[in-house]
Amino acid sequence: MNHKFILLLIIFLTFGSFSYPQQTDDSKKAKFYNDLMTAEIPIVNQKKIIKLKDFEDKVIVVIFLASWCTPCVQQAKDLREIKTEFQKNNLFILGLNGDSEDKKDFQSFLKVTKFNYLMGFAKDNLVESLVSVSRKDAIPQTIIIHNGEIKEIYVGGGKTIEKVRKTLNEIFDKK
Repeated sequence: MNHKFILLLIIFLTFGSFSYPQQTDDSKKAKFYNDLMTAEIPIVNQKKIIKLKDFEDKVIVVIFLASWCTPCVQQAKDLREIKTEFQKNNLFILGLNGDSEDKKDFQSFLKVTKFNYLMGFAKDNLVESLVSVSRKDAIPQTIIIHNGEIKEIYVGGGKTIEKVRKTLNEIFDKK
């Protein structure tokens, strides 16, 4: 009888530990989604502030980056191709600089490097919220949002753009 109780206790504790982090992750993900969609985002070199909630009817791609980060710059450039490739689809892309010390360099970088999508600045709390969900304190991070939820968060550069393209193809093929 004692062995059955111990076995049941172990099973309960094991399965209980799997479900608790998922609930925590879901609440962090919901908080990040809300923070991202309601944040007032100043657009670089424009006297305009946007909120992503104004674009909820679109598939949204957001990249967190910095001008000094080589993989970020490449990913941002690759997203120009994505924007062109999916121009007939309901797609909105936004680049967000999450490095508060990079503001002047980022503005200079954007004057030299042209993008076909908006670039803005992320406040520190938005970056912290992203890191709590992705569990990676790294850039670039590319988020895909569709139908009011975060579909994917991709961390890193390189072949990540192919994953972004694949996810977008899957989303737009379903429409």
